Parts: sequence; structure tokens; C-alpha cells
Amino acid sequence: MSFRWRLGLLALAFALLATTFSFAIPLYEAPDETIHLDYVIWLREGRGLPVMTGDPTTTPGGQEAFHPPLYYALAALFTLPADPTGYREAQRVNWYQQFAPDLPGNKHVMVRPPGEHPFQPPLLALHLARLASVLCGVATVVLTALVARLAGLGEELALLAAALVAALPQFVFLSAVTNADSAVIAASTATLASALWLLQRPLSLPRALLLGGTAGLAAVSKGSGVLVVALATVVLGMALLAGQGWRQPRRCVAQLLCFAVGPTMLAGWWFARNFVLYGELLGWQQLNRLAAALVRQELTLPALLQDAAELRTSSWALFGWGNVALPEALYFGFDGLLLLAGLGWVLHWRRPRPGLIPTSPALVVLLLWLGAFLGALVRWAIAFEHAAQGRLWFPALTAFSILVVSGLAQLFPRVPTLLPGLGVGGLASVAGLALPLVILPAYAAPVPPAEPPPTNVRATFGEAVELLGYRFVPERAAPGEFVTLQLWWRAHQPLTRDAAIQLRLLARDFRPVATMRSYPAAGTRPFDWWQPGEVVFDPHTFRLPRTVEPPDYLRLELGILDRGSGQLLPVRDAAGRPVGTSVTLAPLRVPGGSWPPGGTPMDLELPGTLTLASARMELAPPEGDGQGPTLTLLLAWVAARPLPDARATLRLVTPGGAVIVAGEQPLGSWHRASDWRAGDRFVDELDFSLPAGLLPGPYDLWLDVTGGGQQASARLGKVGW
Repeated sequence: MSFRWRLGLLALAFALLATTFSFAIPLYEAPDETIHLDYVIWLREGRGLPVMTGDPTTTPGGQEAFHPPLYYALAALFTLPADPTGYREAQRVNWYQQFAPDLPGNKHVMVRPPGEHPFQPPLLALHLARLASVLCGVATVVLTALVARLAGLGEELALLAAALVAALPQFVFLSAVTNADSAVIAASTATLASALWLLQRPLSLPRALLLGGTAGLAAVSKGSGVLVVALATVVLGMALLAGQGWRQPRRCVAQLLCFAVGPTMLAGWWFARNFVLYGELLGWQQLNRLAAALVRQELTLPALLQDAAELRTSSWALFGWGNVALPEALYFGFDGLLLLAGLGWVLHWRRPRPGLIPTSPALVVLLLWLGAFLGALVRWAIAFEHAAQGRLWFPALTAFSILVVSGLAQLFPRVPTLLPGLGVGGLASVAGLALPLVILPAYAAPVPPAEPPPTNVRATFGEAVELLGYRFVPERAAPGEFVTLQLWWRAHQPLTRDAAIQLRLLARDFRPVATMRSYPAAGTRPFDWWQPGEVVFDPHTFRLPRTVEPPDYLRLELGILDRGSGQLLPVRDAAGRPVGTSVTLAPLRVPGGSWPPGGTPMDLELPGTLTLASARMELAPPEGDGQGPTLTLLLAWVAARPLPDARATLRLVTPGGAVIVAGEQPLGSWHRASDWRAGDRFVDELDFSLPAGLLPGPYDLWLDVTGGGQQASARLGKVGW
């Protein structure tokens, strides 16, 4: 099969994959797709070009109005077969979207009603707009093969370079959603092809005109297209120097004028408009005002490390709003592919084989392209927070792909297609499976477990919804680990107000350590969509804060927040009695850790129930006249079962044998004895106020523990003051 046929089949396969992605991925689930689509519909409705007002709420397309309109005009043409009327009214924002890639659920930026499909109006028009990105992606794949051939690679490696671009999961995703990046990537690749063609042959006016024309398309595609014009200018200068065009001033000026025709005719009007409207060619200051919330105020080392990690994942595969990731092991596999390519270049750069690597002029241009866009990305990331996104260097993706394929080919020069083929195959497999196994499940409603729901609580919130039960999975977790709280609700009637679930994670002494809010069912089932009698499964996954010090119990305080008033709804218990505005759930156990330092090992046990492992005493002087000192006991316990009636009595014994009872308290002031389970380890803090006027001692200190019909005593030591 000829090279052209194979390239055509590759382009067709990519087009089918990207189109499938474009209709399967829910709308708006891509970076800034909401405002990208606003720009598209604004043009479709014939309202002219959006003007940046400095206020994102009054600027059509928000900060995307900074970019030239070529891509948006193309996308608007794709929407013509369908009617987008009412698309804004169909949007319902998920105010509690989960942005952390490692936490499951609640990933979507918009809440969608059940039964929504991409072919119903007005959604169809918006999905059709995405086909503009598919078209640009196909053009990039085809042009990559052309660039590789112009760079000196053989047909097989050129096809593999194009296939590497087509198989990169992040590029597939980018080519399936609405964004101007896909247009500038295609235009940049076309400019790269024109640049290499210019360097291969004697300089001519048509070739200079073509180079300027493709660079002009890039400049009118997105703001970063200006860099493509600059790179094309550098390549033209290289060609003039190589051909000694400077010796013929007239011919040199003619070449420059032909090159300038493209950027001037295609994009000059845009920069002139910016100057008239904003007093600057690029509109950069106006963009800073629009995106003021994202302007970086301080550059710190932790922020740099976070940006580097985000750049790594978003260059390979990071979907949604950067919150849907692949398993971490796959990223290490991608990194390994890159390291092998680098190894190939290191080992064989002195003895290259023709057809396996780019020619010297082409290599210089490819490195120039890649270095320029990586440098621009660094500049952008320094200026704005959350800007270290892989798509921003993708105008140089073709150069990257050719360099990677060439590096892999050099490791096994006798079978140069072996490693590149394996790499492309692996990436293609991941790209094909990412949609059904990673992306779509991230937006799906949670599926209830097979086992029946627990019935460990009954509480009604706002007279509308009833909490039937809950479960922690797992019941024990260490700081930094994930825990899922599974809730089961039943609707008595729909809540007509916009309400959200609020969870407060409480440590000892009811000290809040985290607050979480979400719409029910991982953000997929708002309360006002519930039907009377419907039972809703509602999981909430969170990470235990690393600030929690084990061993400990954590409690969750559950309420329903009325977003309009900012108040929690009233709660009634199973008997209909008011119990405040929240329900405190049974504890989540945090095992491990060590006992408080300075404790004395103890030998006190209620057989089969409770064991005292260590004790520590702290004596505080009287706080005022007529008061005695305060004795604080830190008691480290290991429980075997619940013991609701467990109590501790403190006795002071004088040298003469007289007994002074200092007080009696229930055990489990925070770690409630009724919640104890086998293997629980916890520290109980008990304060005893000693009688006023008590002699300084010394006294023998004894602790008596009772519960479950049993009693045990232990001598804690001597105390005096």
C-alpha cells in the first residue's frame, strides 16, 4: 500500500476516534469550553467580534475574546445545521466541582438532567462546533507526516511520527472539544512544513509567500500564533543567509515583502483593531484585567513543583478541567518512552543513519520550534496560575513527535520501526480505552453497592428529605488515605431551593479539620430533581487531612445547606423532635500512631472489654482562692467491644491509708464508649478537680474502672505539690 493510502487511513482512523470523543464527552467538560462556545455562538448570531471590557461578566467569551476569530468563525459554520437557541438557559453550574484529579466523582462543571443526549437541541449545535477541532486535528496529523518527510525521515518513520501525534491521548481529547488551540496547532504545523520546504530548495517568491500565508493563519487563529510568525521570520532569515540573498538587496527585499503579505493581509487588521480599541497591538493589558483572578502574585518553589507535575500529566493525558487523570503507572510508562528516545539521541548522535534522523537544517528548525513554545509556556505559567498546561506547547507537537520517533529508531537501527511502533501502539491503546474506562465513568452517576443500605440513623432535613443510613468505606483510615462516606436518602418531597450537602470533619473537642460541600450523588442529582419516595445513593470521597494525629476518632457533622440564605436546614430525629441543624455521625477511626510521650506502662484490664496501656499525669496549681489543684490524666486505651457504662474513679490514698475520692467520670468523653470496636486505640483525657485545702501530700494515686459488670484497679503512682 502506498504512503498516501496509509496516511489517508491513519487520518480516517483519527477522525473517527476524535469524532466519537466529541459526541461522547459531555459538553463544557474541557478547559474554558463554556466561554469558547459563548464566543462561537456570539459570531453565529452575527453580533460582530466580542470586545474586551475588562470585566469577564460583560465580555462575550470572557478572556477568550483576547484571541483572534478564525477558529471561532470556523466552529460557528459547523453549528449552522442545528439551532443553539436556549443553550445558556440549559446550563446549570455545579458549584462544587472536584478539581483534584486523584479524588473520584463530582468532576463535571455542569449538572445534567437524566436522559440528556448530544443530538437534542440545543446541544447538537454545540457538539457540531467541536467538529472544527476534529478537522484541525486531522490536518495536524497529515501535516506531521509531510513535515517528517521534509525533515529527511523515511516513509515508515514519517507515518509513525504522524501516528504518534494521532495516538497521543491528550491530543485526541484536545481535538474533540471546543478550543482555539487545535487551530493554531494545525496552522503552526503547516508553517513548519512551509519552513522546511523553503530550506530545501532555492529561495523563491512563491515559497516565501506560502511561508507568510501559513504564519498569517496561525496569527489569526490564537494569540500564541504571533510566535509562529516570529519563528517563520527566523527561518526566512536562515534561508536568506544560506542562499546569500543578502548579496542581492532587491531580491532580499522582495522575499521579505512576499513573506509579509500573509501576516499583514490575514492578521494585520486584528492587531490594528486591538490598537484602536485598547491602545496596544496584542491586548495583553486588557487580558490581565479580564483574568485578574488568575494573575500570579508570588512565585514559590511549591507552586513551581505543582506546575511541573501538572505540565507532565497534561502533556500526556489529563482530561476534563484537568481533573480526570489516568492511573499513575501509565504516566511512568509514557515517561519511559521519552527517556528511551533521549537515550537513542545520546548514544547515536555522532553516527546518525540517513533516514532515521532529521537533516541538520531541519533538526535546527525542529529544536527551535520546540524550544520557543516551551519557553513561551514557561513565561505564561509565570504570569498566571494554573497555566502550566501541555496543550500550550502543542503548536510544536509535530517537532516533538519527530524527535521522539527518531530517538527511538536509533536504539535499534536494524529494525528502526520496532520501538516507535510499540510506543505508538501503547499510546493508541490508552487513547482508545480512555473514553469508556476513564472519561465517561468520571461523569456517570454513582452505582449503589449490592448490599442493602444500613439503617443506623433516621433524620429528616427541612421536612423534605430523610437520611436512612450511612457507612464508611473503609471504617479505619490513616492520615492521607481516602475514605468514602456512603449515604442513603429518601425524598418526601422535592426541595424547591438550591441546596447542597455540607460535611464537616471534626477532630477531638469538635475541632473542625475540613469542610466539604457537594450536590448529592457525586453532583449528578440535585435535591430539586428528586421524586417523592425516591431513594438516592450518595457517596462522598475525601482524603483524611495529614494534620490528624493518630490514634484518634474523627466525626462527621452532616447538614443540608440552603445556598440562597447560607443557612442549614432544620433537622428532626426519628421521633419528630428538633435536633438542631445537623447530624453527627458515628466515628471514623484513625489507627496507628504512638501513645503520648512520658506515659507509664500500666497493667489494668477489664477482661474481654478494655485494657489500659499507659497513663500520664499532669498537675496544675489552683486557679483561684478556694479551689484545689487540677489533675489531668492522659489514659491510653485499647478497646475490645462497646462499653456504654464504662466509668473511671480517681482515689487519693494518704500514707496513713485514708482514702480521698477525687471524682468519677464516664470514659470516652470524645471517643464515646458506645462506639468502641475491637482493636480501637485511643487516648482519653480526664480532668479531676482536687478538693480545696488538701494537704500537699504525697498521695498514692489509684484509678478504678468499672463497666459491663466488671471492675479493675491500678496504681498510677505518687502525686504531691
